[in-house]
Formats: sequence, structure tokens, C-alpha cells
Amino acid sequence: MSAEVALTAEDNVDDFESFFRAEYDGLFRTLALSTGNRQEADDLAQDAMVRLFERWDRLSHVESKRAYLFTVAFNLLRRRRKRDALLRKIVRAGAVDLGIQGPDNTHELLDSIANLPRAHREALILVEWLGFSSVEAAAVLHVKPGTVRGRIHAARARLKIDLGIEVSDDEPTQ
Repeated sequence: MSAEVALTAEDNVDDFESFFRAEYDGLFRTLALSTGNRQEADDLAQDAMVRLFERWDRLSHVESKRAYLFTVAFNLLRRRRKRDALLRKIVRAGAVDLGIQGPDNTHELLDSIANLPRAHREALILVEWLGFSSVEAAAVLHVKPGTVRGRIHAARARLKIDLGIEVSDDEPTQ
């Protein structure tokens, strides 16, 4: 099948649901290859599809909705990588106390944090590094404070297993 035929068929997709079914797997596979992480790829693919859906009725002028979708996805990936790079710089500069006792293994720690489920990672960063209370973090994340505390507990447990070191649980989460 020629690229012209594929584009013509894709461009004729008017229904978002049909578009989603036709494009999601390819988008996911592309992002999985780009990130090396299936969970991150799934998060990015879902986020890209949500953004496309939010703009769907305004995209009639777009020549290729498929190309637009992949552009959105790669922009999300670039933003995530920039954010992660900034976090690494902050940690390496010693600007945050990681609350971890053990050998200096910043690179391993950052990789483990990056591999946490997004909800756990967000709760951990807001409370442990940015100093939010669980109530404040709950407002940011649109969940209950108990959910934030549960996510932090799960994140700490995962870090403890991943890194094979003790995670500071001395102070209760606010």
C-alpha cells in the first residue's frame, strides 16, 4: 500500500473513536521504542490522545491528523525529558534532600524515581521535595489527602526495593 493511499484513508477519518482505534497501537509502539519504557509510552500515548480529543473539532483544517497526533506526542516526550533533566540537575546540585540513607547513588535513584508510576512520582515530588503538605498535594493532584499519603508510602516501598537501601520513614507525611 502506498503512503499516498494510507494518508488518504487516514485523512478521511472523521470519527475520533475510529481514529483512536486505528492509531493508538502505532503511537504506543513508537513511544515505547523512543522511551524504552512501556508504562511511560502508555502515559504519553494517552496524554497525546486526550489533547487531540480536546482539539478534535478544531482540526478540520489539519492536513494529517496522524502527523498532528505524533507531533503532540513527541512534544510531550520532549517536555518530560526536559523536566527530568532539570530534576537531575537540582538533585546533583544538592538543592533537595532526598531523604535516602545509603551510598551516593543519585543516578540509580533518579532512574528508580522515573520508573515509578506517574501518580506516585508526582505525590512524592510534591510532598518530599517541594514541601507540600498532603492536603496541599491532594488539591494539586485532585485526590484526597489519604490517597496522597498512600501513593507516597507505595513510592517509598518501591524505592526501597529498587535501590536495596532504607528509605527514611521516620517523619510521618503531613
